[in-house]
Amino acid sequence: MAAIDDLISQVEDKALRERLREEAARLTKEKKFGLVFEEHLPELTPIYEAKIKRGSEVPRRDNVAKALGLAKFAEKHPYLFDRVQLIRKQKGADGKEHFNRLDVGNDAVRKKVLAVSNDTQLNQLFESEGKVQG
Repeated sequence: MAAIDDLISQVEDKALRERLREEAARLTKEKKFGLVFEEHLPELTPIYEAKIKRGSEVPRRDNVAKALGLAKFAEKHPYLFDRVQLIRKQKGADGKEHFNRLDVGNDAVRKKVLAVSNDTQLNQLFESEGKVQG
């Protein structure tokens, strides 16, 4: 929110500046800002020739585009959020669900995300740089 605060402080009209500060404070108290990039709607991906079998999976075709978009956003707006993360929910070696997080706010990790061009590379990046919780 620092960037918004900086912009508000540039408003010359004192009454308007105070009103904007009040509204920004109200918004941040009432809403949590964040983006979820690992949700998929496989029913929107028609695969006309595929035969459905138990255990079949739908490829996550949009993961790379979402990861690149978030990394570019984090690069352009580094001060808007305290944390910018790509998060996956996946089964761990213990068979339980865990959250695996890539810290896209970290310059080194973000550069690696920006170099990704396919799902295999993104999966490898989650393996090498992801922080598992849960």
